[in-house]
Amino acid sequence: MSAFAIAVGAGIVLMLMGTIAKAFALPIASSLLRAWVWLVTLGLPAEVKNARRTEIAGDLYEHQQDARAAGYAPDAIGIHILLRFLISIPGDVTWRLGQLGIGYVLLPAAAVLIAGGLVVTYNAGLVHAVRVLLGVAVLALLITVVGLRRLLLGVPRGAVWLRGHASPDYILIWATAALLVVGLLTVYSASFAVAKLEYGDTNYFIARQAAFALVGLVLLCLFMRLDYHLLQPLSIGMMAIALVGLLAVLLPGVGIERDGASRWLALGPLPPIQPSEFAKLAIIVYISAWLASRSHGDGIKHFWAGFLPFVLMVGLVASLVIVEPDMGTTIIIVLTTCTLFFVAGAAYRHLFALILGGELISWAIIFLAHYRLERIFSFLEPGQDPQGSGFQVLQLLRVLGSGGGTGLGWQAGRDYVAVPGAHTAGVFAVIGQQLGFVGVALVIALFALFVYRGVRTAFNAPDRFGVYLAVGIVGWIAYQTLINIGGVTRSIPLTGVPLPFISYGGSSLMATLAGVGVLLSISRRASVAIRRPSVSRAVS
Repeated sequence: MSAFAIAVGAGIVLMLMGTIAKAFALPIASSLLRAWVWLVTLGLPAEVKNARRTEIAGDLYEHQQDARAAGYAPDAIGIHILLRFLISIPGDVTWRLGQLGIGYVLLPAAAVLIAGGLVVTYNAGLVHAVRVLLGVAVLALLITVVGLRRLLLGVPRGAVWLRGHASPDYILIWATAALLVVGLLTVYSASFAVAKLEYGDTNYFIARQAAFALVGLVLLCLFMRLDYHLLQPLSIGMMAIALVGLLAVLLPGVGIERDGASRWLALGPLPPIQPSEFAKLAIIVYISAWLASRSHGDGIKHFWAGFLPFVLMVGLVASLVIVEPDMGTTIIIVLTTCTLFFVAGAAYRHLFALILGGELISWAIIFLAHYRLERIFSFLEPGQDPQGSGFQVLQLLRVLGSGGGTGLGWQAGRDYVAVPGAHTAGVFAVIGQQLGFVGVALVIALFALFVYRGVRTAFNAPDRFGVYLAVGIVGWIAYQTLINIGGVTRSIPLTGVPLPFISYGGSSLMATLAGVGVLLSISRRASVAIRRPSVSRAVS
């Protein structure tokens, strides 16, 4: 009886609170907005505060007018504004981080994360510590993507974009170089025993990786010197070549089959290439050019002019890649292009349809292939088949977890012959064993620095094509990094995608460095655009 009375009383209280909230929704929303503006501008110069407050007041007035024009009641107007306010929070956070700068926010945060990670490592193990870092990285990336959409949509229709010339982003160059050096050292450490056993030459893999890196650096320099605007008219040709390559690997006698997958093309005496790696860059250029041709995102909000063409274009490429089969690359392509679609201002109903449709198709593909189901089972319960489907997962976890806080030392006498993919998809586990949490934290910090400078390049891009291109390249590398590390730590199912810049693999390394070259080309063109105050300051 008493429980029933408590339930009834709680229901009455909730109803009263709901009635009060409904009656005063508009004042509550306005007060919350003012409080948020005060908080987000705390400690900033007076002119910055006034500009931000003026912008918020203008947004508030516009939302009220839009809601009234739509026939909303006063309480519904308040709820509408409150929801818009909640959606705008990630953009405001991104804007404030841009005001404070990397030295005041990211470096102290990195120090706290490393200190906390060491505590977690010595109490719960290295694998758990890396999972925490991975969760923080995913949250930061989500906030950044939402902030990018809001800031980009803040550019008024008809804004004037002025081009300039500047030096390339040297911090981005140094971050790339550091990751490349870490990759070469780790590939040699993880592969010399396998190379000796299989090819009789301890330098087999490192020599090829160094050659791939050299070609990739040439591509990086070429694309960096090239004006990225030239890629816009070439986007259709690049996409056509990528489609031809994806079709060619499926033809008997043309494509090379390895371990049941046809992903490579023979080039005579040269090492085979993997067209799907270069297709990532091609589709980013193509989708960026297509989105840039839409005026301020309005064109893509419509089903026939926006959603359907996007689904057909991405679906064609994803279908060819999944047939190889290569689900990991398919996921990266879909995630990257959908991020571009979201940032460009796609309708939320279309994004929801993409998410729902993608989930259904993914599960259908998984159930149609027995080995994909095994990967799901090995992710959930690897110990049930330790010598079969769960062997790779367990070996990678064992290697990673043995590193502790400071690792066993580089080339500490460990034999990685029994670890599948130690120099390819599982290279992060080798870094963890040899360098410990300190090493993996520094590697993740280098990737975070790369993403930060890439996002900054997107903010400073002199036109929408540059913005989309930068977001696509940064998203590609960020998603691939998260998927690789997530698979090694058993945070998500293992997909076998390489860790950018670090894993052994010529096509992946060359394509990634070419993408960095395009990013550096964008960074060489300074942006001076007529925009709203918050956007102009956020990109400065």
